[in-house]
Amino acid sequence: MVAQVAERASESGFFATRVHALDGLRGVASLLVVLHHLGAPRLALLLLAQGHWALGFVANTVGASGVELFFVLSGAVLGRAYLRGGQQLRLLDYARRRLLRIFPPYLAAWTVTGLAFALNPWQGRFEWRAWLAQVAIVRFGLHYAWAWWSLTTEVLFYALVPLLIPALLRLPRRPGPMLSIFALSAVAAFIVPSTATFREYAPYEAAALLVYAPSFTAGLLLARVDLPASLSYASGVLGILALVGAARPSALSEAARHLGYALIYTCLAARASVEGGFVSRQMSRWRLIWLGERSYSLFLIHCAVMMLIGRVASTFGGTRSVVFRLLVASSSAGLSLFAAMLLFSLVERRFARGLVTAEAFWPFQAEPARTKIHDELPVNN
Repeated sequence: MVAQVAERASESGFFATRVHALDGLRGVASLLVVLHHLGAPRLALLLLAQGHWALGFVANTVGASGVELFFVLSGAVLGRAYLRGGQQLRLLDYARRRLLRIFPPYLAAWTVTGLAFALNPWQGRFEWRAWLAQVAIVRFGLHYAWAWWSLTTEVLFYALVPLLIPALLRLPRRPGPMLSIFALSAVAAFIVPSTATFREYAPYEAAALLVYAPSFTAGLLLARVDLPASLSYASGVLGILALVGAARPSALSEAARHLGYALIYTCLAARASVEGGFVSRQMSRWRLIWLGERSYSLFLIHCAVMMLIGRVASTFGGTRSVVFRLLVASSSAGLSLFAAMLLFSLVERRFARGLVTAEAFWPFQAEPARTKIHDELPVNN
């Protein structure tokens, strides 16, 4: 499979390095998001009520930080082919690839989500207008599935990439200039969203593009240069310090939280890109790559599965035991993963390139022979 894709890339005259460990990190990001939606905020409230503010902060934010990790990886993977792989950015070809990569799985998930809620007896009146309003992915306002807001923000980032790539190519391939741009994005993320005009007029999904700018910029930084180990670890330490500052409520705590996780995940992604290193070896485990290659499908479908199971569970309104809650959570997680496996096998894998687990429906199938974590494959998939 890997050899076949590499051969096709060779025929097209384009080779770039695909880092499988970044696919593994995608799997981690998807687990964080699912964990958050399984009830991490409720656990956080319980911890805060008991006076455990530090643990409550972690429980409330670490799952949601999967968004920061996804955005860091989006910049790193999408920009890598153009910023260091030598691929020319042709606008129509770029738009076609992005559309084919993200829209078919989304359309399938959007259809299944609408049908599930139109037909299920626990749902009230089906809001078909709200459902139809989201057919094109980009949506400002209420979302049928609560996780889909970030898709709008990511598509807005995709729209900016053709403007950013030519500018970034003019910069020397040294960490300094890219770090300066990252610092500017961090300052903007602190200052602009706090202004009254911005809060009043900017749609949330568009505003999030600036709030999460450090994550996107960090990804582009990694797409352009390899961070030395010292800078990678310094990024992680600064991220932890930012989270410590964000743990106590203040006017800047939200911006500090987003920046802190962006810095931590910049460290992880940088170390994952170093072949043979500890992080790289852990993130390159086959089953983690298997999950990472299905992370988009899992992201798309898990909200619908969880809402359906939640409505079924609500019919047992008097049952509030810990065992019952754990049963609901485990059922939600397991069925969400199975639904993602179906969506991936039936739709997504047909439009993604360079996959190494495409033929393995189950995660416990035998791992194919693979000797490197870097393959010469197109990476902007």
